Amino acid sequence: MRIYKPRICQKCGCEYIQTGSSQRYCVLCIPKVEAAKCLEYYHRVGRTKRSPDAISRGTRIKRCVEYDVIHAEAERVRRAAVYAAHPEKFAERNAILRITCHERIRAIERKHSAKRRALGFDPLNEPFSGCAAHHIDRERVIYIPLELHKSVGHNVFTGYRMEEINSLAFQWLNATGPAMIADSGFLF
Repeated sequence: MRIYKPRICQKCGCEYIQTGSSQRYCVLCIPKVEAAKCLEYYHRVGRTKRSPDAISRGTRIKRCVEYDVIHAEAERVRRAAVYAAHPEKFAERNAILRITCHERIRAIERKHSAKRRALGFDPLNEPFSGCAAHHIDRERVIYIPLELHKSVGHNVFTGYRMEEINSLAFQWLNATGPAMIADSGFLF
């Protein structure tokens, strides 16, 4: 297998390891670029020039969904086999994505974790070094210092000591930056 040097994506500008000699875009931008090319072709050729026996987009989508349902198990087995055959390839790709798209991945992980816990994740301020995400209710989050968050034991599901920790969190938030509160659009 040929090893390529890191390149810069022509669309977003992030660094990526190419998987082929003619690749010009990172893994995240390829679907966007391909969709733009299809749309450009569609507008250039136009609907009127399609052949009368062309399949409509809705029919194509329906057939794809049916195929996916019928062949779901075979596709799962195929993907597992590819992953088992090349785990280093997937580990390398994931490591590169974690480095190049660190902030987006962290935001996705926080939101996923909140959903898994049946809580929303609507931050009222920006995260900072040494912070903890404190749910003031089941939807909204305030980033507060980790020491402050651990100082009062609480439970958002039962409401245990939530008034006390929320009071401390809002006092800290008001003391550190009224601008952060104004930017959040949330009124206390």
